[in-house]
Amino acid sequence: MEQDITRTILATSYLGNIHHYFYRINAEAVVLEDIERYKKQTFRNRCQILGANGIQNLTVPVIAKNHSIIRDVKISYDIQWQKQHWKAMLAAYNHSPYFEYYRDYFEPFYQKKYDFLWDFNMEIESVVLDLLDESKPFELFSQIGQEGTAVVDRREAITPKKPVEDTNFLQKPYRQMMFSKGMFIPNLSIVDLLFNQGTESYLYLS
Repeated sequence: MEQDITRTILATSYLGNIHHYFYRINAEAVVLEDIERYKKQTFRNRCQILGANGIQNLTVPVIAKNHSIIRDVKISYDIQWQKQHWKAMLAAYNHSPYFEYYRDYFEPFYQKKYDFLWDFNMEIESVVLDLLDESKPFELFSQIGQEGTAVVDRREAITPKKPVEDTNFLQKPYRQMMFSKGMFIPNLSIVDLLFNQGTESYLYLS
C-alpha cells in the first residue's frame, strides 16, 4: 500500500449506524478489527432503529467468555431473537418507501442461523455495501503490516454510550417514518436510511 494512504480502522457491527457507513464509504482504505477482545454494550452486537416509541435497541445475544476474541464469539439462540428483531423491523419500517424493495435482502438473516457473530455481521454488512453500491476492498487488522501508513482509529468512536463527535459529517435530516414530534433522530442503523431514502442513501453518505 502506498505511503500516503490513510487507513481507517473500524470494529465489526450489527447493522452498523450511519456514522459507521460514512467512515466505511469515505475512507481511503478500510481495516476491520478481527482480533480485539469482545466488549459488552457496544454496536458489535447491537443496532438502533426508530420505533413508535422512539429509539429501539435490537441486541444479538452472544456466548462470550472473558476476553473472548471477537471472531470467536458465538451467537446464542436460547431466545427467539431473530423472530423478535424481524417483527420489530416490520413494525418500524413496513410502510417506509423502500422497505418492500429491500426486505428480501434482509429477511434471510432472520431465518438462517449463524454460529459466530463475526460471520453474521460480515455477511449482513456485505449485503448493505452492495445495496449502497460500495465496492472498496478492506483489510483485516490481523493481517496488516505496520509499515508506513497513517491510521485513523474509529474502533471506540462509534459507541452507544456517547454521541459521535465528528464535524466532518453533520447529519442532515431526512424523512423518517416514525418522525417523533418533528424531531429528527440521527445516527440510527443503516437500515433506517436505506428503508427511507433508498437509492439516495449513498449520496447522503458521500
